Amino acid sequence: MLLSSIDIIPSSLNMAVSGGMNDNDEAVSVPRPYETILCGERCIYLNLMLLGDYNAGKTSFIRRFVEGTYAKTIATMGCDIYVKDVWIDNSEINLRLWDTYGGERYMGPRKSLYMFCHGVIIVYDVTDKPSFENIEKIWLRSVEESGFRDLVVVMVGTKCDLPGRQVDYVTAKSFADGLNIPLLETSSLTGYGIDRAAMSAATLALNKILQNASSIKECFETARQTNT
Repeated sequence: MLLSSIDIIPSSLNMAVSGGMNDNDEAVSVPRPYETILCGERCIYLNLMLLGDYNAGKTSFIRRFVEGTYAKTIATMGCDIYVKDVWIDNSEINLRLWDTYGGERYMGPRKSLYMFCHGVIIVYDVTDKPSFENIEKIWLRSVEESGFRDLVVVMVGTKCDLPGRQVDYVTAKSFADGLNIPLLETSSLTGYGIDRAAMSAATLALNKILQNASSIKECFETARQTNT
């Protein structure tokens, strides 16, 4: 399900989403991970942001996971948000995947946008070496400069079904291991690895949150108090 940002996020976050290009925001205060969780009556809302170059396959990845379909997509402008309800460790999670623009003039989301994010999936195209090189040049730098050190980061190589591979798995895995970042390869066309990648990122993000809450119940209570 694709929702407009205005329907599902606080006004402060909506302003960050609509801001578009990185304005090099002033430093923002860093909340503890669970302080930005919103809770409904039955579930936790968990936000994962996808970063990566234009045409790296972010939208196709999300749509395959959320809708179970593959279709050619138009470029994302700004930030679209897709939603899927999932279960992790017997807990209902309203998983929200943020699809961000990755054009060459775009150097990452505004810092304030990271405040409401619990994890980041950095996407590269295995048939496009520059998209892999930009992980270090642009996307990891954007995450680091945000100041939010509690964010979970996962790397995803897309289009692994296509010929003409320019980034071999061993090279990518060595790079990811050096940064202690999980790496998974996927194909949005066939569906290979999509669910595993998305759910791995969601599980890691939830576990990170629960490091600061002794139980799901405490997480719910803390979030409710924060959002009242």
